[in-house]
Amino acid sequence: MNLQGWVQETRNGFGRIAVVVILLAGIVRWMATELFNYFEGDWSFTREIKTDGDKLFGLAKGKASFTKDTNESLYYSEDGELDLQQSKTKNDFYKSYFFSFYKDHIKVYFSGGANSEQLYQEYTYADKQIRPIAGHACNRDFYNSEYHITDQNQFRQVTTITGPKKDFLITTIFNRIGVH
Repeated sequence: MNLQGWVQETRNGFGRIAVVVILLAGIVRWMATELFNYFEGDWSFTREIKTDGDKLFGLAKGKASFTKDTNESLYYSEDGELDLQQSKTKNDFYKSYFFSFYKDHIKVYFSGGANSEQLYQEYTYADKQIRPIAGHACNRDFYNSEYHITDQNQFRQVTTITGPKKDFLITTIFNRIGVH
């Protein structure tokens, strides 16, 4: 029996609730698929790092890519150059994560190093914003990020790092390479 036939047979009582649950589950799965498809590809980025309120600490630029790892996960890698304002030095950097897309949330895992495959952060999605469910504690400093989808070809990530050793606000603007 197809979904339309099932809906016609269950128009009374709890059948309507079941139909709503099935439709909502489909919408949530669609959101996870849409997010997966949205992020997949190559991006350029600019990053501004502020500390002690509004004091500029560093500027970075580089390239990032989200490549398919499995049907539900993307491998994220970025590399670029960080220009530290106080010391007037420039440093190359690289980092990578795995983004796993579930029906109602996203989990980000470390992809290498001492924390390889450990959960870094967890998010939910609503209104073109990806908001944290769980951040990351490193010693006594706490890392938390939000993602804001601007349009099909741009998103912004805002990360706060707070604690006894760190006080940073990091804003990264990502622009799709090869506009859709």
